[in-house]
Amino acid sequence: MLNIVEETSDYIILDKPGELVCHPTKGDAYSSLIGRLRLYFEGTDVEPRFVNRLDRETSGLVVVSKNRAYHKILYHQLEGAEKTYWAAVEGRMASDDGLIEQPIGKDEGSAVAVKQTVRQDGKASRTRWKVLARAEDASLLEVRLDTGRMHQIRVHLSWLGHPVVGDKLYGGDETLYLELAAQSWTPRLEATLASRRQLLSAVELRTLDHHWKAPAPGDLVSFREWAFRS
Repeated sequence: MLNIVEETSDYIILDKPGELVCHPTKGDAYSSLIGRLRLYFEGTDVEPRFVNRLDRETSGLVVVSKNRAYHKILYHQLEGAEKTYWAAVEGRMASDDGLIEQPIGKDEGSAVAVKQTVRQDGKASRTRWKVLARAEDASLLEVRLDTGRMHQIRVHLSWLGHPVVGDKLYGGDETLYLELAAQSWTPRLEATLASRRQLLSAVELRTLDHHWKAPAPGDLVSFREWAFRS
């Protein structure tokens, strides 16, 4: 039910699978991470609170406090944390590494309310990346965040011309996102996308007091083995 990386009396660190939303949905208790946490702590006095969150389709490390006092401590620690992700992106990266410094704000022209974009009146945003592996039409990146804007990695990599594999919102055709929301998985999505979810995973969090790591998820590993086969 839960992929637990570490648990103490004050917090629990989880490795969230892709395609699992953090917040409650109209589904059953198992359809959200918070629902699963409440079931896990049922019968105790623990009140699980997210210290960080991930998009529904992003997998990896999620920090959850067990009490209000430690939530504040972890929240401030994560503000300055080193956050590392793995991302499979479309296209072969020309450079070995780089820094993206582009402001991010709401995409006013999009039909999707939550969509963000690079815009000059947006909030300052910095994303660092380096290539772990290259194929003819895909690259595997290690990505580190200097800021924490909504959808930052996905927005910046799309702006760079290398959207995350499987990204329906920032991959160039947002109607794929709208189609998924309205109809769930469809033949067009199956034919268009190389992955059922966006291949982005939070694999490492490092603060002054803590260091947590999660393995790359199975679908990202499988894609890597397929795309970067010799």
